Amino acid sequence: MITMLYTDINSCVSLSEGTCPRFRVERGIRQGCSISPLLFIVATELLAITVINSNIKGLDINNHKLIISQLADDTTIFLKNKEQIPLALDTIKIFSDASGLRLNLDKCELMSIHNCSHSSLYNIPVKNEVKYLGIWLTKCMADSEEKNIQNTIDKCKKTLNHWLQRDLTLFGRIMLTKVESLSRLIYPAYSLAIPPRIIKDINKLNFNFIWKNKPHYISNRDLIKDYEEGGLKAIDFEIMNGILKINWLRSFLKNDNDIWFLIPSLIFNKVGGIQFLLVCDFEISKLPIKLSKFHQQVLLNWKLMFKHNFSPHNVPLWNNRVILNRGKSMFVEEWMTKQIWSVTHIMDENGDIPELNRFNEKYDTSCSFELYKKVSQNIPIVLVNTIKNNFSNIPTSNLHKIKLDGLDLVNEKCNNQFLRRYLVNILYPGRTKHSLIFKDYNKSEISLIRTKYLKFPIPPKFKEVHFRTTKNIYPSNEFMRDRFKFVLDNCYICKTTSETTEHMFYGCVTIQNLWKSLHVLILSQYGNIDFWSFQNIQIGVILKDKNSEFLVNNLIIITKYYIHKCRYAKSPPSWSALKNELSLFRKSLKPINKPQAIKLHRFLEEFDFS
Repeated sequence: MITMLYTDINSCVSLSEGTCPRFRVERGIRQGCSISPLLFIVATELLAITVINSNIKGLDINNHKLIISQLADDTTIFLKNKEQIPLALDTIKIFSDASGLRLNLDKCELMSIHNCSHSSLYNIPVKNEVKYLGIWLTKCMADSEEKNIQNTIDKCKKTLNHWLQRDLTLFGRIMLTKVESLSRLIYPAYSLAIPPRIIKDINKLNFNFIWKNKPHYISNRDLIKDYEEGGLKAIDFEIMNGILKINWLRSFLKNDNDIWFLIPSLIFNKVGGIQFLLVCDFEISKLPIKLSKFHQQVLLNWKLMFKHNFSPHNVPLWNNRVILNRGKSMFVEEWMTKQIWSVTHIMDENGDIPELNRFNEKYDTSCSFELYKKVSQNIPIVLVNTIKNNFSNIPTSNLHKIKLDGLDLVNEKCNNQFLRRYLVNILYPGRTKHSLIFKDYNKSEISLIRTKYLKFPIPPKFKEVHFRTTKNIYPSNEFMRDRFKFVLDNCYICKTTSETTEHMFYGCVTIQNLWKSLHVLILSQYGNIDFWSFQNIQIGVILKDKNSEFLVNNLIIITKYYIHKCRYAKSPPSWSALKNELSLFRKSLKPINKPQAIKLHRFLEEFDFS
């Protein structure tokens, strides 16, 4: 196949005025050819094999040799010392001569783990920071934060400020925070620890943009919840960062022997391995190992999510936040290999801690007196007595499972959606505000009321007005007076009554007449539909006939937007103008080839809006 696709081939370049004359392709791979990536991978794989089998000395990590890493056309070679550089260059030159795949020395950079006094070696610059696969690798944490995170935040802020010049809805601005802001921060957050102050700055940037840098009408905790719960599925970066860190943990558990998990494995094996540590009642600051900020953040999010229920027979002896020696929790690998991990394992049949000789005899070990004393005497007496008082009823000790809400952490169902919902419920428990208007509805009805309108074939601006009225945050004069102490006029139509949301959308005589006219119009084609209360106008109606329900709810939202538009134009609503709006809206639905739009257009065709 390769011979067929690459024998006697020609190509051309697309220009503004057409294409250039065709020319023969005698080397390289064809751009746009479906097998080109595979051919390139074959070539670069041969480079990896050549480097691995050469005399180049790489890095040794826990008896594993790390010498080369590749992704697409990016290649990183790990060298033990500077004497390996000419060997690496010679090896690559031999490969280049044989394959035709040349090394671009102008793009090569060196970075030493320790301080280096040289500015260049073998005509290759020595840098204190290099960019690899989109991440700046630096020796200073502050520089890493600035280049990888702060600079990205600045770009996001600039982009979002451009979007503020557009007339966007609440839904559109929430989507843009995901597309133009959070999407740029996911990649660095998966590889780096994000400090709390930066998380706060990111949330401030995004939520201020959602509200156009004006006061927030809904709290962030409500806005991030699902549609069914009354939110708009905005994303809290603290939750997103937690999900990314837990996803890293899931990858670690699935691929603990992978080359990129060698260092974490080496670190966590000092406390029994990552799987054992996760089920221990640990405190990060008291662990007897030094952890990076990234690994600390991973464990912090795990502690937040994992329910470590106290049980006397399952109290871990190791990595326990209350069993300390010189302020640090303990771990003895020799004891762990003999399955001694619970406090109950070092107790006799009466619930007492036995003498050393009995312990050594029971487990066929030769533990020293100093070690045994250090472990046994550091167990708090309160904990020992608690276990002893329940000792007769204690079953066999079993380690906790690495589960969240009964679901294995490595299970495919433990996906981003599950983790997000789990974290939201932990960090922001309880219902959203303004839920009392749904007190007469059951759970399934509330869910439908909050979500069904989102699929209606109406513009987002219509939906935003509806959302604001359901959440009691429509900026009527009375609302602005109560919330911000503004001094505003009465209803612009009747001039006599305070302009509350209820008065503006229902109570005003002119508005009442508008709803009555709409109701009469609907009754001309659909009978047995009662006149609506303000609650129906506010959140929608639920009818036995679902077609009637679909039509009525669409018409209510369209009419609410018309009333809203009249208010800002300071023009009193009229039935003739509304009919004209409905007629124009019906025409706009005709070219839309979507089931919901076709359905609504068919229903509206039954009415005479002339």
